[in-house]
Amino acid sequence: MLKLILFISRALNFLPAPVGRNLGRLLGLCWFYVIPIRRRTVLENLSRAFPEKSASERWKMARKNYVHYGLNFCELLCSFTWSKTDFSKRVALTGEKQLLDYLQTHSRGAYLLSLHLGNWELSSGRVIAAGVPLDAVVKTARSAVVQELLEYQRSVLGMGVHYESGTARAILNAVSREKRMVGFFLDQFMGPPIGLPVKFFGQTAGTAAALSLMTEKHNDPVFPVYTYRDRSHKIHVMIEKPVEYPPLSEDKAERLHQKTQVYNDTMERLVRLYPEQWLWLHRRWKPYVGVPRWKPALAAFLCWLMTACVSPDGNRTGIVLPPEPEVSVPNFKDVETVKVTEMETVEPVEAKTPKKKLKKSSKSKENQEAKPVRVFAFDDLPFEIGEQLVLQLSWTMLPAGTAILEVGSGEMVAGRPTIKLSGRVLSSRIVDAIYHVDNRVETLVDREALIPYRFVLSMLETHQNKETRVKFDHVRKVAHYQADRKSQKWGNQVDDRKDSIQPFSQDMFSAVYYARTLKYEMGRTEHFPIYENGKNLEVGLTPIGREVVTTGVGAFQCWKLKLSLRINNVLSPTGDVFLWLSDDHKKYVVKFEAAIKIGSLNGLLTEIRERK
Repeated sequence: MLKLILFISRALNFLPAPVGRNLGRLLGLCWFYVIPIRRRTVLENLSRAFPEKSASERWKMARKNYVHYGLNFCELLCSFTWSKTDFSKRVALTGEKQLLDYLQTHSRGAYLLSLHLGNWELSSGRVIAAGVPLDAVVKTARSAVVQELLEYQRSVLGMGVHYESGTARAILNAVSREKRMVGFFLDQFMGPPIGLPVKFFGQTAGTAAALSLMTEKHNDPVFPVYTYRDRSHKIHVMIEKPVEYPPLSEDKAERLHQKTQVYNDTMERLVRLYPEQWLWLHRRWKPYVGVPRWKPALAAFLCWLMTACVSPDGNRTGIVLPPEPEVSVPNFKDVETVKVTEMETVEPVEAKTPKKKLKKSSKSKENQEAKPVRVFAFDDLPFEIGEQLVLQLSWTMLPAGTAILEVGSGEMVAGRPTIKLSGRVLSSRIVDAIYHVDNRVETLVDREALIPYRFVLSMLETHQNKETRVKFDHVRKVAHYQADRKSQKWGNQVDDRKDSIQPFSQDMFSAVYYARTLKYEMGRTEHFPIYENGKNLEVGLTPIGREVVTTGVGAFQCWKLKLSLRINNVLSPTGDVFLWLSDDHKKYVVKFEAAIKIGSLNGLLTEIRERK
């Protein structure tokens, strides 16, 4: 289907412009008169917004509105095969200099306020063609074909996408760490508990509070962006100066309400400029019934949003762990970096060791006990900065939730560059009725040796809040374990201890990425150590087959691996645990199956996102 539509797109681009416009008009009039999709809704919305106009005037506005949809459809269909140069030639742009100047003079990105005015889908391509790094917060299209087309176009343009069902974390990281502009469309209804009741054309319209929340911590500017079609049918993209707020309240809930009202006022002003070109098909004024989440629990939510969604540092659960202990870091500066595919190993040395040429293990007792660590060329790793994998979880045939795995740049640890591996597991609404889970994990691993330095786990569950931190001292072969659990059902518990670890142990999360660096052969088990809450485990991954696994992002030829665990050389029963990694350089986590106490937990890859 995608190839067919792209073929039609190329064909339409060869037609003279007047022919394409006439096709769009004809299609719009057909929708209005012959197949009047939501015509009643359009007329009701127009009567709400323009009660001063007569019924005949609103009828004419509605007819022009449907012609506009027809033109939009043809223009969008043509744009699927446009290059960035085509966008620059066919779509006019005004105001991009202020975005580029802002990015040059600030260390952060900013936000764009947009709406479904004009041909809004063309605005992103034009802004990106001007050199602005752009992400957008969008909804998943109801049609699988439309979703596939939009994803194709966005990937070609290099546009980042954040789906509304995802986390705020990726949005904040895009602005604060990647200096990207993130666009929000706020002109559609959003009810409680995550919407606010503000005015739009003088009537209450539930509006998402997401943009107001995002701007709370750093007060990032919000640039209005909109499109319109002029009388010659030229599409224009307009970027205005940042919105200006009135004096804002000290009360957080009231401040969110005020900012969201400013956004609605801005959008209303733009709709009034081109009323025939807005999305009147949408039921903007649905009944707002309920209480917004922000009023009864605003302080706690803002604390979660501004701290824990960036990193699980304890504030999300209200638990603050003691200061982090100091640890020693091995010195890998004297080691020649090798490629993953070479599977070579080296002996790391402590930071105070004089520089010298290092060789593979000798026959000394110390070297026989300590297994060497592998060192990698960063560009040759199977994962890169910006990678995000999304897996849908199922529990005994029921939708269980979502797991998101991300790779980012980490901070320096004792002069060593790191990679930050982040993950989140969020239970589905069905599982929430039984037991809610919103757990986050973050681990810093050495950029070359891939050994963990700091592991943080934040657990927000029905019966417990828990924060765990592990600092790895690979020189002294010690793990500093700190944890604090608050639970009315199981009791409170605080741990602060030192545990001995095997040389260069992984943690439970970094082990997933380390497994992606291994070279698998049928029947040969790959072993490596893991430390987990006082236990030193030896993980075994044994390839038992090669299978094709079909996912939401395509079919993958995979290694099927069976997992085994040993504690002190004694096999630990884990049930049947299987992992499927793609049989290519990337070794994506494509699928897993794990037997648990009740039923089984499965995961299947549904989305891959990569950006350097």
